[in-house]
Amino acid sequence: MKKLESKYIYIILLVIAVVAVCYSAVALVMEGSPMLKSMREHVKSGNEFHKDSLYDKAIEPYRRAMDMEPQNPMTSYNSGTNLLLKNYKDIKDNIADPEVVAGVYKDANAQLLTAAELEEKKENLASIYHNSGLVYHLTDSLEMAAEAYKESLRNNPADHETRYNLAVVLHQLKQNQQNQQDQQNQQDNQQQNQEQQQQQNQQQQENEQQQNKDQQQQQQEQQQNQQQQAPAQQSEEEMSKENAERLLEAAMQDEKAVLEKVKRDKNKSAKGKLEKNW
Repeated sequence: MKKLESKYIYIILLVIAVVAVCYSAVALVMEGSPMLKSMREHVKSGNEFHKDSLYDKAIEPYRRAMDMEPQNPMTSYNSGTNLLLKNYKDIKDNIADPEVVAGVYKDANAQLLTAAELEEKKENLASIYHNSGLVYHLTDSLEMAAEAYKESLRNNPADHETRYNLAVVLHQLKQNQQNQQDQQNQQDNQQQNQEQQQQQNQQQQENEQQQNKDQQQQQQEQQQNQQQQAPAQQSEEEMSKENAERLLEAAMQDEKAVLEKVKRDKNKSAKGKLEKNW
């Protein structure tokens, strides 16, 4: 809506106001009953306020005209168009409350659609749907705005302003779809990264658990080996002690035998000397 909020939309709204006044003026030249004349007086009064951009003051006479001729498409069209322009002026002047704006736009569009149901002339239908599309456009109901602009062009294919507005709406719809797609892709990427991070964390936890399990198993095996080696070492130590005692005993016996042999040899030597001397 940035383009429409520039000088183009102001021109468009001026055209709408002129069309509304002309539309009412044509109807007012027709003769009718006193009630119809009274209705036309209200329309004329509303048109004068509307022409001078006094949209607030135009609301009441237009509503009275609608009450008197509810089946007249002109009264609904004028009232709806007046509400549309009044609301747009309030927005430009920064005096509009968002909730009030939404309500006024809704009321304006309802009156325009009522006029569309009652109107038969293509030229008038084109203006009605153009204004309805503008209401949808100003409230960011872009899909509805596109349909209303298309309906306006069906009734008046030569309306370049409606064609321009439709092009702007279609561009905005495409841009919004692209933004939504980009946002969805970003969310998908974030979710994918989160899932990958979770998988990595889970794998790391599993690896740590496996390492702890391997360490515990190694400690158990070491304890078992130590327990198995302890009796063997003790047995070897006992056997070494017994061997040492046997060797010591054998050595002592050998030493005793040597001493006895030496003693015998001495005795023999002494005996031999005596015999020789004798």
